[in-house]
Amino acid sequence: MKCGICNLFLISVIVLSSCSPKPGYLKLVGDWKLYEADLDSVTLDTSFVNKAKRSLESSNFGFLADKSFQITDLSFSGGSYAGVWEYSARKKKLTLFYPGLHIDPEEYDVIKLTGRSLILRLEVPSAGIFVYKLKKIKN
Repeated sequence: MKCGICNLFLISVIVLSSCSPKPGYLKLVGDWKLYEADLDSVTLDTSFVNKAKRSLESSNFGFLADKSFQITDLSFSGGSYAGVWEYSARKKKLTLFYPGLHIDPEEYDVIKLTGRSLILRLEVPSAGIFVYKLKKIKN
């Protein structure tokens, strides 16, 4: 009888632990398509904002479990940017570091993060506020 209760307890623990949600940072892992960019700026020229918006909306973001990332810009510059990412679920912050470039880290507010949807907000004091809406295209 005691052995049966112990086995039932162990099975319950295993089932419950397998049902627990993924840690926040694992939701980021995968390939994301930026489908909508909103730029609110009083300092940037409207034509530049429109061009930047079109460029951003053709970008793909790839976040790997080893905390590396790659951003591929498919239209405007055709460039690719790589680095290391860090996510704080408690602070709801995603920070992108570019060690190969001389660029300051970008710290995004994570407005929404689910297994399929990601909304980021970046405030650049000299340029304005950028909001990026992404959808997961591959795990």
